[in-house]
Amino acid sequence: MLRSEHGLIYGTAKICQDHMYCICVLLKEPWTSGEDYIKTDGTVIFRILKRTAEFQLNTTENLPLYQSKPLPLPKRSALFLEQSMREQQTALDIHQCFQQDLIKFRLNAARELMKSELSGSNATNLKEKIKISAQVLGIGPKFEVIFNLDNMEETKPMYGLKMVLHVNPKYYVCSSNLISIPLIPPGSSHKVKLYVEDKLADPGNNLNIPSVIRVFIIRETTSEPVLAALINMPPMEPIFTDSAQV
Repeated sequence: MLRSEHGLIYGTAKICQDHMYCICVLLKEPWTSGEDYIKTDGTVIFRILKRTAEFQLNTTENLPLYQSKPLPLPKRSALFLEQSMREQQTALDIHQCFQQDLIKFRLNAARELMKSELSGSNATNLKEKIKISAQVLGIGPKFEVIFNLDNMEETKPMYGLKMVLHVNPKYYVCSSNLISIPLIPPGSSHKVKLYVEDKLADPGNNLNIPSVIRVFIIRETTSEPVLAALINMPPMEPIFTDSAQV
């Protein structure tokens, strides 16, 4: 009989020090069995298990220490019980109040967004990478407005743009409301100069009402403005006569 280095006869097994030593042999004839431990070529597969292994079905998982201990929940106070009862009795009213506050919050957010769009605070278009700035010169009634258009593209020129000025005809008159902008090379700027006259420039009129000028940069191929800005015009300086005392 053939023996292995552990002194086992081929085809037998022995348990020593909580371990089982076994010898796998190649059988001459295939061993027909429904178990998965017998291969089709006749090789027998043995699994080594400890002697202290448990195979009971009702074994429980070992929970961590922080889960085995109860949570330090505070005691229920009278205020907590009163609040719970109030929430149960007025659950519908609380939910409706929450929905109303949420709708008001969304409405205020939409109003602020629209106000920001109309006030020209976003005077930079990140998609087109074009920026506009304005400088108002003069004390009135005739002002000089200088617009500076910056092309922040590194390789793409700006062309086919026009500037449209929208003013309140009761307050101001522009020298030109539609200005064609020539091609602006990448990383360059273009200045546009125009004049704005204050129609309320009457010496006997004390209503120096400041107004605004809305500026739109449009493209001929699109209906949506490329850029929009709001220019705040200063009030006209008061006119002093010779009899005015300093």
